[in-house]
Amino acid sequence: MLATGTEVIAGLRQEFIRLYGPPTSGPLGEEWVGQQVTASVLSFRTRTENAYFTLSSQALMATATEYVYHRGLVTSEAG
Repeated sequence: MLATGTEVIAGLRQEFIRLYGPPTSGPLGEEWVGQQVTASVLSFRTRTENAYFTLSSQALMATATEYVYHRGLVTSEAG
């Protein structure tokens, strides 16, 4: 979900905190990591203040990541 405007973003962020507790720092912004879902918010500035609020299935992300590595589309730096 794309949110625009500092008041809207602050309100949505407070609702995430109310529902999921305090966030942790993720690679691109703040994250709330559960057992099945990761919620995140990424803020950026253009002409107005904007933020993306996302919910991601951890199982789906793991499957997609495995597919990408298995197909050789991305190579691991560790291996």
